[in-house]
Amino acid sequence: MPGFQCFNSAGNFQIDGVFKNYVLDRVIEVVVVSEALQGFPTSVRVGRTPINPGEIVAIRSAYPSAVASVSDGKLEVHQGRENVPNNAIVTCYFFAPISTSNATSGLQVFHEVSGDLLFCASKKPIRVVRVVDGHGDFSLDVTRTYATVLINQYYRLITGGFTQNNQGTKTIQAERSMVIPLSTGLRIETTVEIFGAAFNGAPGERQPEQASSTSVGVAKHLIIDVTGYA
Repeated sequence: MPGFQCFNSAGNFQIDGVFKNYVLDRVIEVVVVSEALQGFPTSVRVGRTPINPGEIVAIRSAYPSAVASVSDGKLEVHQGRENVPNNAIVTCYFFAPISTSNATSGLQVFHEVSGDLLFCASKKPIRVVRVVDGHGDFSLDVTRTYATVLINQYYRLITGGFTQNNQGTKTIQAERSMVIPLSTGLRIETTVEIFGAAFNGAPGERQPEQASSTSVGVAKHLIIDVTGYA
């Protein structure tokens, strides 16, 4: 006989007596600034903030934004190059498995065997709306506020080299899938993040070269509802 289980009106399973719920841990506004790209007369737009092991982060910004990396306890977010002001903000929603609560009323669910806290009505849970693949415009409830969790990052790096006026030149272009809110929902688009060229300082003829590296063929994002969470 199963223990406590909870389903919503659509019949979707939500809470039980075994699995911990992810709940809102904190909301951080990360300032994104231009950072020089070594060896190129161009820059990337970067923001960084600490992240704890096991956390899930969802992001939202008025400008095209993406999670670029999570490593060494640090989250790095990037923004697009075009029409984005310096010191723009990316709002980061950090969710973690529930561990404690000082609530004195409301529903609480504990593990059937260990007694660990699994759910507390005083905590804000992660509210999953849908998973979307690829790029495009996704229609959502216009009365709600949404953020996205990165599942698969589309990223394409193109580098090239050629000789011009007896001078070696190196080129680079990077494309990344980024998310931006729309009045009707969310847009996930491929944005040129880096574009530039630099002299290598090595004269002499050399053959044209080009390398293209793509992380995944299709971007994948989890859309969550963060209405009232910040």
